[in-house]
Amino acid sequence: ASRTTLVAEKVVLAALCAGASGLLLTVVVAAVYDLDWGRAPQWLPAIAVASLAFGALGVAIGALARDVRAASLLAILLALPVALLALIPSGAVSAGLYDVVSVVNALFPFDPALDAANSALTGADPGMAGSLAHLAVLAVAHGALARVALRRFG
Repeated sequence: ASRTTLVAEKVVLAALCAGASGLLLTVVVAAVYDLDWGRAPQWLPAIAVASLAFGALGVAIGALARDVRAASLLAILLALPVALLALIPSGAVSAGLYDVVSVVNALFPFDPALDAANSALTGADPGMAGSLAHLAVLAVAHGALARVALRRFG
């Protein structure tokens, strides 16, 4: 199989695992917190596209690190701070620092996944379309990064 096929297979496998756990978690949360089950059809695209974006990010980290232990450590060291950045509201820091946070957030799937999930679960504005498009672009970009890393280091 080609390297591109290998990357695609790994992204899809990671997305299937993430999607299954995300869907299970969403169903449990919906049952416990009385979410609107009428919005359930909107949960699926949010979970699916976010799972692809996170899967591609994980495959890119793995391809760049080239070692399972190093990739796991790198993923944790990268994911925790970036995930926390996605939670910073606009008025909590200065405008200049918020712009920097926004640029960092745009490079990773945490913030758009949070926006897509919020919209899917509650119907919050601005809707899911922009977040899903952002996540799709990130999935392609991180997949391409993984493919380039395989060529460079492989």
